[in-house]
Amino acid sequence: MSCHTKKRTGRFFWRAFMLLLAGLVSCVASGCGADASSLDIASSRPAAYNDDLISQAEDSLTRHDIVGAQTYYTSALANDDPFVEGTAAAGKGITDFFLLGGQDSVRTMLSRQLGATNRRYDIQRLLWSNNGVLFWFSQGVRWEDDGDFQGVRSIISDQLPWTVDRLDSLEAFARGLTQPGDAIMESLLLVAEDIRVIERDLEVAIDDPKFEFLYLPADVFHADSLAMALGKSELSALHAGLSFLRGGIYFAAAYQNSWTLDGVLVPPNGQEAAAHFHNSLDPLLAREVTAANRLREARSAFLSGFFYLENAITLGIEAEEGQTLRTALLRWDKVDRDLARDLRDIVRALANSLDGPAKIPHFSQDFTIDLSVFFGEGRALAENVRWFQMESSTTGTGNDGNLGTSTWRVTDAAQQQFFLDGVFDPPMQVNRIYEAQPDIDEDRLETFFDNLLGDALERTQDAYAGSGLID
Repeated sequence: MSCHTKKRTGRFFWRAFMLLLAGLVSCVASGCGADASSLDIASSRPAAYNDDLISQAEDSLTRHDIVGAQTYYTSALANDDPFVEGTAAAGKGITDFFLLGGQDSVRTMLSRQLGATNRRYDIQRLLWSNNGVLFWFSQGVRWEDDGDFQGVRSIISDQLPWTVDRLDSLEAFARGLTQPGDAIMESLLLVAEDIRVIERDLEVAIDDPKFEFLYLPADVFHADSLAMALGKSELSALHAGLSFLRGGIYFAAAYQNSWTLDGVLVPPNGQEAAAHFHNSLDPLLAREVTAANRLREARSAFLSGFFYLENAITLGIEAEEGQTLRTALLRWDKVDRDLARDLRDIVRALANSLDGPAKIPHFSQDFTIDLSVFFGEGRALAENVRWFQMESSTTGTGNDGNLGTSTWRVTDAAQQQFFLDGVFDPPMQVNRIYEAQPDIDEDRLETFFDNLLGDALERTQDAYAGSGLID
């Protein structure tokens, strides 16, 4: 049998990987977990919760005081108590994650490169307080105004980093932002350092044999259905997501980024926005590697991401029967564990491919992937190859002033040169038949994640129903 590279093998491969990563990380972010009736936190409370500082941190969380909880967890971690260390480190890592938007690295980027006028915004008040974003979403209030009803954006306008009118559209946001992308990347590199601090705290918890789980009360998210207990599998999944994010920052910062947000997002009069964006960005995207050392940092971060993604799966499938219902958010007790092992094999192979050609298992025929070609000295798209081409468009200006719309895609030549050449063996070519087919069909994969995440999405939708946050 054979398959089409564009429609089957490549699509399945990335779909499987992204579903695995996104599913694990979004589970942590959205508060999925054991059924409310089975999560008896009082009867299964870890011994670490007998510590006064850990208890005070939880009390702070019930009052939506993330900063206070962060302070208590930090103090508990500094005490070097072996019975508390893992829980304190997990708590510090999670609260640091919740407050990342308030770090100096983020404030500096927002004010210097992204046009923020209120550098003194309070991230706790803005997101987590009784008058913050999550509170209003839990009340069913939408982001935008709706007739006479104020939306969240208007209600919290005095707390936002930007003036309200700057958030009207991408064009309004980008207008006047003329610093080059290289400056934005330099700021993002500082954010990446703060992300690495969070990862280190998560590592302390994951490596601690005494650590069981970190409990986050439902009050944190202003929703009774979203209480959660984060165990080692969940922390590993979050770590993986953060490592991949950090790796993406390093990878992007390795290239020359001479574009500006104003230049690519603010079309001149009479030009359609999508056409202007793609045509403006095309000659400036991944054309020259200017800091190859950042590619090596990216590889290290991606390797960490694959390691902790594999670890999340391993911890899940090795959990003893009956434990998952009370302590774990990822419902490993419900999944096809043979499939989980197959996915773990693929993740491990992808990690190995960062060093050179690695055989990808669970396909009908053998093939290898070599992701190392993206690192080292890196690769850039040739100047004579376009990134984007327009597939269709509607033109003309109607009575409503609409300039028309267009749809765009990555060109076959760019896909071939940047993503495929030298990566696959046997070589893979766009629009050619490729023999290898996945042993895992998409229906089985979707069932796996439905079982893994349980009723998480449904309960999150219920928690923020009417807000449009999750439709």
